Amino acid sequence: MDCPHCRSSRVSFLQRKTNLGYAMFRCKQCRRTYNKRTDTPFNFIAVPTDIVFQALLLRVRYKLIKHRYHPTLGFGEFGAAHRFCKTVDEVSNFLRPRSRMAEFVSLSDRRNKLIKGVSELQELFQAA
Repeated sequence: MDCPHCRSSRVSFLQRKTNLGYAMFRCKQCRRTYNKRTDTPFNFIAVPTDIVFQALLLRVRYKLIKHRYHPTLGFGEFGAAHRFCKTVDEVSNFLRPRSRMAEFVSLSDRRNKLIKGVSELQELFQAA
């Protein structure tokens, strides 16, 4: 796994893991530590990536509305819930079919863009 900071391939595997159980690495060139979630929108979320992905898919599939849920979403603190909602908004914007507000996008184009976006997200998660 290349270093996300300096893009060097000279890295070493560390014996310790993050609180969520992700393997940690150290770059031999810039001497910084990182894990597979470093430099992703999911880095500071205290929830495993697969759970975030499932929640995002539910939001896309069923068009869930945030204000229907308890404000903390079961996270226990507002900061974590805020970071989670911010990440969900970023992914929703990534999957948005329109680039402008009044742009017309046919239903088949919307479906194709959604399928393409979800497959890109799945590739991103599998790569990380």
